[in-house]
Amino acid sequence: MMRFHYVAEDAQGRRREGELAASDEDVCRRQLREQGLRVLELNAMHSDRDSSAAKLSHSDSEHVVIAMAELSNSELPLVEGLRAAADEAVNSRVAGALRQIAGDVEQGYALDSIISERGQFLPPHVRGLVAAASRTQRMGVALDDLVEHHRATREVWRKVVGSITYPLLVLGMTMFVLSFLPVYIVPQFAQMFEEFELELPMATQAVVSISETILWFGGPGLLVVLILAFVLVLLLILGSFGIGTPVTHRLTTTMPLIGPIWQWSGTAAFSRLLATMLEYDIPLPDALLLARDGVRDPEINDAATSFARGVENGRTLSDLLAESKRLPASITPFVRWGERTGKLPEALRAVADMLLLRVQMRTLLLRSIAPPVVFILVGIMVGFTIVALFMPLISLIQGLS
Repeated sequence: MMRFHYVAEDAQGRRREGELAASDEDVCRRQLREQGLRVLELNAMHSDRDSSAAKLSHSDSEHVVIAMAELSNSELPLVEGLRAAADEAVNSRVAGALRQIAGDVEQGYALDSIISERGQFLPPHVRGLVAAASRTQRMGVALDDLVEHHRATREVWRKVVGSITYPLLVLGMTMFVLSFLPVYIVPQFAQMFEEFELELPMATQAVVSISETILWFGGPGLLVVLILAFVLVLLLILGSFGIGTPVTHRLTTTMPLIGPIWQWSGTAAFSRLLATMLEYDIPLPDALLLARDGVRDPEINDAATSFARGVENGRTLSDLLAESKRLPASITPFVRWGERTGKLPEALRAVADMLLLRVQMRTLLLRSIAPPVVFILVGIMVGFTIVALFMPLISLIQGLS
């Protein structure tokens, strides 16, 4: 858990100052409000020990959690096992974290205490889940659940990226090949049409005009197309790594065929992690904030923050989902059923399974129809260009004969 230094006022306006342990800033503010305090200043405290360990990324923390889960389920000595895992680790940050945990175990700290209270280099959702699981004596199971969540999320994103890589490569190569027509072929036909003073049909005029536009000032039209294609690919790549803002991710999710895959994948990962948090009796507002930290989607992170504040104010999660319209609308009935029957974790896992099935079906559809659609569009474009270029020549031959 992180420690925060706070300055606040009570109901009588008296100034209070002190320290408080919490998983993150939002949880700390909520705890202070529950004590009847109005927060004036709130700052995270960083000890020398915390600064000695580099903050781990989601991928790095996954390797640390996997090592601890394997050791907690085995009969191997914990300290020796952690140091052996550190020696085998390729990443220096992962190795340093494992050695630091091994040192804390040697000093007499319990593993759950190390992760939840001293492991400031780990993401908040890992520390929060372990802290809750330690109260129920189920830390080993919690680590296994967390490892399974990371593996499932990584596998989903691997399928998503694999399904869109081939169509994007085909489209990129096609655009590159098609650029030769207006740059090298069409200008020669246009010069010939001008020398023969032919009357051009509208289709030929359109092709010549497009070619002239692309060639204008050194090819700005081609440059614009390349820039748009680069921006599209960049948004997709950044989205797969969870980099961006809620606005950029919202734009990404509006893309046909590809956009829903992004939204469903992120929502499925969030729902599964939120269900895991709730299964260990973490209060819903805290669980929302912890699950937010475990998902690399800025749009979902922003929505989860607003959901947590709404739940703290007495709203139900299903009502907040229905009003926000930032997550798929089809999950609202599941959540409402879970709230009504007291089986919200089961409902959230059903949501994750449903969305993952959608992702699987959409990726199969994308792999099946994207290449033929691209080839058909290319054939139409090339065919239209060839017919448009030869129409004046056919009229010229008919006139000469």
